[in-house]
Amino acid sequence: MLGLESIGGPDALTNEYYHDLLLAGGVRQEWGWRWIVERANPVPLPLYNLLNVRYFLDVPPRPGPEVALTGRPRLDLDVSQNEGEWPRAFFVGTLQSYDRLEQFLELLRQADAHPFAAAQNGDLTVSNLDRTAATSTTAVPAHDYRLTNNTTTFTVDAPAPGVAVLTEAYVAGDFRVTLNGAPADYFRVNHAFRGVRIPAAGKYVVSYSYWPRHFTLSLAMAAIGSLILITWLMATFRRQV
Repeated sequence: MLGLESIGGPDALTNEYYHDLLLAGGVRQEWGWRWIVERANPVPLPLYNLLNVRYFLDVPPRPGPEVALTGRPRLDLDVSQNEGEWPRAFFVGTLQSYDRLEQFLELLRQADAHPFAAAQNGDLTVSNLDRTAATSTTAVPAHDYRLTNNTTTFTVDAPAPGVAVLTEAYVAGDFRVTLNGAPADYFRVNHAFRGVRIPAAGKYVVSYSYWPRHFTLSLAMAAIGSLILITWLMATFRRQV
């Protein structure tokens, strides 16, 4: 039994969509924030595929003194690879839909190791997005990742119009996204993550940068405050002279 590090953590920044997804997917939680991955609980396995979990770590059983260990090294961890891991980012040619979280989890169980994109009905961010069926639903993994503290950039080779999915947490209005350098809109996809519409076949460089929705206003207020402070200091200095 090992803990699963969360993108939320034990603080006020927990992402509600991510929290609901893990809880409904069968991952056990302790203390209101610690997620537990258990060998005896295979129910969340499709969810781990979605979350790009490539390896599972487990503490090997401790043999009793009567068990001979000749010829076998004693290791601290058992490591097993997950063959169904989804790519961190990928392109798909169609956008599925669902009403409730339980319906999305059923889509996930049916898809298993085959990545897809789905948006929740009633979500205003995707109300005008085309959901036409594509000629192929096979996912195309992204490549050429470039990650910094504040940005995620990757490239997708789209054979048709569709959706580029990034398995990083969705927060409304707190990111800026560009397609080949041009501003674009992102939306919530696969319940807790980010998607952007790909308008036509071609090669696209997708770049997300974190820019909180009120950050520009905060910078302007800070600049005004600094200007007022400098003006006051100059006026005070002149009076003293």
